[in-house]
Amino acid sequence: MVKTVFLISTVFLLSACATGPLRYDQQPEGQWQAKALIRNKKEGKSAVVGLDINAVQSQKLRMDVTAALGHPLASVVMDGDKLTYVLMETKQYYQGQASDSSLKPLLALQMNPRLLYNVLFDLPIEDKSWTCTKDNSGYLNECKNLADQTFIRWSERKGRRKLVRLENTTGMVQINVSGFQPKVEDRAQLFTLKPPKTFKPIRL
Repeated sequence: MVKTVFLISTVFLLSACATGPLRYDQQPEGQWQAKALIRNKKEGKSAVVGLDINAVQSQKLRMDVTAALGHPLASVVMDGDKLTYVLMETKQYYQGQASDSSLKPLLALQMNPRLLYNVLFDLPIEDKSWTCTKDNSGYLNECKNLADQTFIRWSERKGRRKLVRLENTTGMVQINVSGFQPKVEDRAQLFTLKPPKTFKPIRL
């Protein structure tokens, strides 16, 4: 009996190791649970937040941001190139086209929000300003834009877990992915965002 249990445990562990890190680039959609360290280099401020992200590869994305104790801080929805998000503490509602500066009030980082698809799905950035490299196993390792000194680095892959660091001269965001489900639920309602009427609208 003891030998049987030992053999089953050994086979399970070997199977788990053999599967390796998840191939996110092969996932058409999914839901990510993560923690993020956000650092504003100019102001010398840092914060740790929770992230609940749902996305359909290169099409739609929703990211809900919460404080350490679960208090909602922001919600972001992107549909194609259309971006909307709300900031709960300042009661502001942003709406417009996704651009390099559109997420700066939220992340203190000048970065086109469409790059979040690359971050989540491990997709090389197909832009002549960027160069990307992969490791020996074919996983995306780094993408960099030397013109504006922006770097994205993937590391610490284990199963569904991974660490992604985005950084430039103005700020840094480090995303620690702890969980993933390969399906988006309630898609019809999820990718719409209706702010309270008391929130101040701001065009991006």
